[in-house]
Amino acid sequence: MLNPKVVQVRSTFESLPLNATKNPYDGRYTKLLFYAFPMIQFMPTIAFLDHNLHTMNIHLKTTPTTQKPIFIFLIAPDNTSATSKDAEIAMLELLKGADAPDIKVIHGVCVYGSQAAFYQYDRERQVVSPEPQGHVHFDLDLATESGAKHFVEVTEHVEQMCRELVELELPPFLNKLDPK
Repeated sequence: MLNPKVVQVRSTFESLPLNATKNPYDGRYTKLLFYAFPMIQFMPTIAFLDHNLHTMNIHLKTTPTTQKPIFIFLIAPDNTSATSKDAEIAMLELLKGADAPDIKVIHGVCVYGSQAAFYQYDRERQVVSPEPQGHVHFDLDLATESGAKHFVEVTEHVEQMCRELVELELPPFLNKLDPK
């Protein structure tokens, strides 16, 4: 039986025709992140960068007034002139500049359509993986089982790191979907 979270990620990219909006994947990305990180404990922010790139960062709410960035989603919309070089440079800057000293590994995903490139920055060793190549290598497709599974694994790792910092209270309907 497939993990319901993997099914949800894959179905997010099947719900609307590609030309439904000016930036057709933005709504899907929002849906994806809200599903992966429930708002009861996480807070999303959006920032627009140079080269028509923008980010959706997820922050862990550690107190009612304190938030720590824990997950970076860099979006290169389909209709932009953003290059994969610009996207990789932006992702590396965002990962290394995240102000979350208690988080051991900062995860990031660079997306273009349903194509995704996953990054992580080990703060202690100051190592980014995969090693920067001078351009983004979009090696997974979130609409496929392997891409969706990898996305779920990364978000579950992020959530586990957060649990070590703060006791997360998930809504009852999400606890039923959680296979742990």
